[in-house]
Amino acid sequence: MTIILIPQFTMIILAQQSSLMVQKDFNQVSAITFAVSIFLALSLPSLIIKMLVGNPLGKIKTFSNKIKDGFYNERLSVPKDSANQDDEDDFKSVMRNMNWMARKIALRETELKETIKELAESRRYINKQNEKLILVNKKLITMQQDLEKRSKDLEIAYQQMKKMAMTDPLTGIANRRKFFSELDKIIINKNDFEHNLSIVMIDIDHFKKVNDTYGHEIGDKVLAEVAEILKQNTRTDDVVARVGGEEYAIMFQDITSEQTLEIIKRIKSTIENNSFMIDKK
Repeated sequence: MTIILIPQFTMIILAQQSSLMVQKDFNQVSAITFAVSIFLALSLPSLIIKMLVGNPLGKIKTFSNKIKDGFYNERLSVPKDSANQDDEDDFKSVMRNMNWMARKIALRETELKETIKELAESRRYINKQNEKLILVNKKLITMQQDLEKRSKDLEIAYQQMKKMAMTDPLTGIANRRKFFSELDKIIINKNDFEHNLSIVMIDIDHFKKVNDTYGHEIGDKVLAEVAEILKQNTRTDDVVARVGGEEYAIMFQDITSEQTLEIIKRIKSTIENNSFMIDKK
């Protein structure tokens, strides 16, 4: 008896050669059929392995390389499922899972591109708005500077008007309003009369004769010169004012009557001895 072993498949026991040779019905066709059967028996295992293992592995490898290169829309061709889910082999399951992962990656890739696009649009919008804000900010700064300048100009104008309202334009000393405003402040702040307060009224005698003789222009110069003499002979805190046409008033604070009288005598003497420059043209 001869025994032939077929790797990874099965074992076939052949009848004794002597028996085959003696059988009359063993013809050439039977021999060929027998040879083909042996060939198939030897080749079938490798063919089955190649079909079940080799071909799917090659597809999976090719598919993986495409996914790695960024072709996320590629899909593996998975054989249709059988009626019985238990019949699904491991390769089908792996291929199906890889298709699912590819779809997920493609979806995430699409979402990522959309997000990047939205972010780019948002950045462009924000940059454009920032440019507008910068322009608006520059305009606001310019407006603020203009307002500050106008405010300063208005403050200067107000102070000038206030000074004009409280100043005699001819002589440059305080006017009647300023004098009595300062007097009201002193009376309110010093109602206890602990401090001395002296008020002196001064009148230029026969001033009308000066105007009639030399004219009002010369008379105005005399009034201004008298005011200057009063300022030069009084203290900074004293209030010197023109309260009428040729009438002046001086308010002294924190000074004795004797000191006040001394100042008035000095003023009277200065005016009497002053040479008023009168243009007789």
